[in-house]
Amino acid sequence: MFGFFQTEIPNIKRAIKKASLKNLWSSVIDICDSLTTFYNVRTYWKDLEETLQTALNAAKNAKNELAVARIYNNIAHTFRLLGRAEEGIDYGSNSYKIFCSLKDIQGEAESSYTLGYLYRSVGNWEESIKAFEHCLSLFKLFEDFVGEAGALDGLGQVYTKQENIDKAEEVLQKSLKLKEEKVKDPFEISKSLNNLGKVYKTKGNLKKAKELFERSLKIKNELRDNQGLGVCYNEIGEVYRLMGNFEEAFEQFQKSLDIKKKVSASNFSKSSDNHGEGLTLMNLGLLYKDKGEKEKAIISWKNALEKLNNYSPEFKQVEEWLRT
Repeated sequence: MFGFFQTEIPNIKRAIKKASLKNLWSSVIDICDSLTTFYNVRTYWKDLEETLQTALNAAKNAKNELAVARIYNNIAHTFRLLGRAEEGIDYGSNSYKIFCSLKDIQGEAESSYTLGYLYRSVGNWEESIKAFEHCLSLFKLFEDFVGEAGALDGLGQVYTKQENIDKAEEVLQKSLKLKEEKVKDPFEISKSLNNLGKVYKTKGNLKKAKELFERSLKIKNELRDNQGLGVCYNEIGEVYRLMGNFEEAFEQFQKSLDIKKKVSASNFSKSSDNHGEGLTLMNLGLLYKDKGEKEKAIISWKNALEKLNNYSPEFKQVEEWLRT
């Protein structure tokens, strides 16, 4: 299927243009929907954003409020992946308002879910928790196990950031159980393992954290999920740093950076993991600091600032480290 789209993209774009000239807005939306799925899977972010904007214009011209709300939500989600969460919040809020006015509960849940992750990205923990709790209650109503587990993951991540560790562990264990018993998706299971690993790392149970990160890493290898591998190596490196095994920590951080740079530089994808690189550079700076190599730590943190999303809590943390 995707091979067809790859070869037919020029013809599909011509079809969109012809339909637009004839004011066949429903056709434009349908064609854009198909392209959106393809671009999302292939992580062609620039093409995805352009296609979503084309679909949005068509939906507005057609005065199709439901389509407008759905596309707003897709744009919000895409902007989060592109490191543009602040812009994404505006689109997500518009999506949520329209779904609520249409009394579309499924759409309300999905847009609230998107907002939960957007608010988490900018460090607005209160609004993030509110959004996740709202969509969680709705997902439970219509037994959407994937949505329910995702909302629990989001809550767990926010609670971890707030250092509300017992609460984080509770909701993430629920998420993992739901994924293992109902969802049965290895990719989703690996995410919960990684999130739980962060909880145990924060609690100081480094042995348990390492075990969970390595289980997640095994799944990421099997799935050939390069971006996920970069995340896992970063987390394992941080565990080794906290254990005082600096040599092994450095090796894991280098693996993480190598993979994240390849993801960002891939000729086959317009995706970027710049923020992910920044997170690893943050930890590498901490490693140098622990080793008493202050100048290298400062260089690493300055490099991190060039990669991190400047609205993120991590960016602010690195700025604080550099001031002290």
